[in-house]
Amino acid sequence: MEFSTQSDLAAVVEGDRTARSAFVHRFDRMVWKAARAVGLKGRDRTPEDVYQELWAHVFAGNCRVLRAYTGRFGASFPTYLCRCMALAAVSIGRDVSRREAMRRRLAAADPEAMRVLGPYRPCLPDAVCERHERQQQFAVVYRGLPSRTREFFDSSVLEERPAAELRRAFGLPSENAVYQHRCRMLALVREKLSRAARG
Repeated sequence: MEFSTQSDLAAVVEGDRTARSAFVHRFDRMVWKAARAVGLKGRDRTPEDVYQELWAHVFAGNCRVLRAYTGRFGASFPTYLCRCMALAAVSIGRDVSRREAMRRRLAAADPEAMRVLGPYRPCLPDAVCERHERQQQFAVVYRGLPSRTREFFDSSVLEERPAAELRRAFGLPSENAVYQHRCRMLALVREKLSRAARG
């Protein structure tokens, strides 16, 4: 079906899959253009990553961005959405380092969450929402860990420091103890994520 702003926007907000697919098809090029305009040369984040985050922004909070459209001052919906995407893209560009670090933590703790979307392709709204929700859940779980556990997580996962160096830094008796500590830490995080997903 073709997306019509007037007749189908409410259906998109309500979660109708056919309407959402038509919506994505209609505005995919606009979102991709906004993602490419961020300009992340030399950074770990790619335009494809930003593209996925922009779609997550559109559908987050029960389609908060879409529900906020009122047509004030005679602005058309495409104009409104283009403005929202530009502002969101700038925000993502500013927060690249922080977001990338959190993404890498999630990839280590919950690899399945990072396979939800895969490489760039026409976006799947339900998959975007699922990935965004799991990223939010992980952020809450990560911030709830003891500071020493977060420090070990970042040193072993983000910085990939050698076991010998981690043993000295965290006062562990052996390198084998480092691996065991890492396994227990990841198991704890996965358990907390599982509880968050159920709950």
